[in-house]
Amino acid sequence: GAEAAVAIENARLHTEVITDELTELYQPKYFELRLREEIEKAKRYRHCLSLMVVEVDNFEEFKKRYGEEKRDKLLKSIAGIMKGNLRVGDIACRCGENGFGIILPEVTEEPWGNIRERLKKQIRETVEIGERLRRRVKEEELSVTVSIGIASFDGQDREMKRETLIKQAKEALTQAKRQGNTVKVFYDEKLRREISTEVLEWIKETEETLVSGDICVDLTKHTVQVKGKSVKLTPKAFDLLCLLMKKKGRVLNRSFLTESIWGYEYFGTTRTVDSHIKVIRQKLGSEGKKIKTIEGIGYKFTEEEI
Repeated sequence: GAEAAVAIENARLHTEVITDELTELYQPKYFELRLREEIEKAKRYRHCLSLMVVEVDNFEEFKKRYGEEKRDKLLKSIAGIMKGNLRVGDIACRCGENGFGIILPEVTEEPWGNIRERLKKQIRETVEIGERLRRRVKEEELSVTVSIGIASFDGQDREMKRETLIKQAKEALTQAKRQGNTVKVFYDEKLRREISTEVLEWIKETEETLVSGDICVDLTKHTVQVKGKSVKLTPKAFDLLCLLMKKKGRVLNRSFLTESIWGYEYFGTTRTVDSHIKVIRQKLGSEGKKIKTIEGIGYKFTEEEI
């Protein structure tokens, strides 16, 4: 009774201390603490780790034009988008007036696998999350866009420090802000050697379209066409189709799809994935048969003849 009540109250007070009141994300000091911890953990277990820094473009102009009340609403909205689109285990924090930091530990079922392949996978997944956040902010019509910088670490460099990873992510952010509303990844010569040109080319291309037979998805305009005719999908269904197409040939389980599209704050069931797949198939017509059901596991997008 009394002991449990005290424990609950202590937990509540601890949460208040480490949480930013406005955005309900973690505070900057907690960000620094957790980043140091996660880097040490990555070194110990030879896991990959990514850091994403997000900044609102032209923030000062927005503040002058709309005032503090709208500024606060804007920051709360962006924080909400983050909470709804990250994975279980990702750590989102407020860093400065118009900035956010997200720590993304590696999510892998093969911690013993080839480190280069795992690092490529980690970077791809982090870029996909960054692109999704960028698009979501744009879709919400908040009168702003965001720029995102990403730095990744393979757990092998024993000298890696928090300050180094932050500096690398900020360098990538500076490049992103030059263009505005983009996602950029930090690369040094060591990283270029380690991950091969394949993933570098993938990121440099910044995919604009996904094509499979008669399906054409425009990632910048958020449109889907089948045999030249427009197909309307909800934002979640659109993201689900994109994920399946990007990972074509791979079996994606329902839990992975749920976390990737609905985020760690989603408390529904994996049946939501099934209902969205059903709608996508209907909308795609005969091309919908490319989304194969893998009984008891999930789904796979295939290029096979239908």
